[in-house]
Amino acid sequence: MNPSRVAQRLCLVGLVFAMAGCGVAGPQGTAKPPPTSAPATTTAPTITENASPGARPTPTRTPTPTPTLFPSEASGTPSPAAEPTTEPSLPVESTVAPRSEAPEVTDLLNAFLEARVAGQGAEQYLTAERPDNHVPLLYATTSGAPYERAEFERVLGYEWPYGWTAFKVRLFAGETLVEQLLFVGSDRPHLISYQFDGFRTNIAPTIEDGQPLTETASAFDGEVTLQIGHPWFFATEFAGARLIPEGAGPTTDGGQRHGWDELVLLADPELAATGCGDVNPTDAETLAESIRSDPNNAASAPLAVSVGGAEAWMMDVAATSVFCHQGIRWDLLDGAHRTRLYLFDAPEGSSMRILAIEMIASKSQFEYAVEAAATLVTSIEFHTP
Repeated sequence: MNPSRVAQRLCLVGLVFAMAGCGVAGPQGTAKPPPTSAPATTTAPTITENASPGARPTPTRTPTPTPTLFPSEASGTPSPAAEPTTEPSLPVESTVAPRSEAPEVTDLLNAFLEARVAGQGAEQYLTAERPDNHVPLLYATTSGAPYERAEFERVLGYEWPYGWTAFKVRLFAGETLVEQLLFVGSDRPHLISYQFDGFRTNIAPTIEDGQPLTETASAFDGEVTLQIGHPWFFATEFAGARLIPEGAGPTTDGGQRHGWDELVLLADPELAATGCGDVNPTDAETLAESIRSDPNNAASAPLAVSVGGAEAWMMDVAATSVFCHQGIRWDLLDGAHRTRLYLFDAPEGSSMRILAIEMIASKSQFEYAVEAAATLVTSIEFHTP
């Protein structure tokens, strides 16, 4: 058979990223709803560590599964992520913002917020060397409502890269609140910077009415789209996203942080257990059954679920990966990771037969990753030529 299609890198729609092969166009992002747990009446998938070779699963159809997985290995409830502290600030009327300890920084932020409320002229206060770090919702909310007033306060508790100082900006438009994380550099106090990933902390770069802003990402020449937002950030070297750990401190990923938990999209995936390049099943259900019945895998019985209006088979595997990635076989049962799989039959007319979404996370972060990925996975859409 033809070799499986290599996952292509994502292009973010509406966010100007200088990446080879990515077209840039489209509206600004939209706020994503919070991850929600599935109804308590559904049955969670469970893993049988010693599955009988050749056994075929009996799928149970359920609308949505619960994210409670691997109960025998639960290590307790993780501690909530620590919230950063902020300097107190006063609510302000119109465009007047609170005073900072550095007068020139206060004047800069006040002028910037005044321009945003006025609806023009804010760009002059922003750094221009990073076009991918443009400020979303600059003059209005997602619905187009203009801002009426603003305020800001300094974010304490972190040592930010490059000696930058962080500020939380709040803009009000009627009942809608937009919050953004902005930076002022120590060497350039006259300009403001916006970091699209917030240096990958537990603070979302932009929040609208309590929900992180998302951007539309496309893969496989636009055949698949999904919404990516904090705590996930897009990955440039493969079709998918990486997860910011709970309670993470700032990083530029210049060697400070390794072993990211990931969510990967794969077209017509190849099973690692049978060897990269071998013939694989041609439909999602048979593929799920093959994974379950393989004695080399410790996998849960697949569940038929509805995901974003599409039908899929969902299962969990005690592995770092069950598929080959760009022809490379990954280690399987390493004891430290879990994989949540969603297997879709692609619509007629697609260039692929099966789409796999493979979320790979450490055991300690697995339930957090499953919950964080819920709205990302359910936002998936297929687009046939």
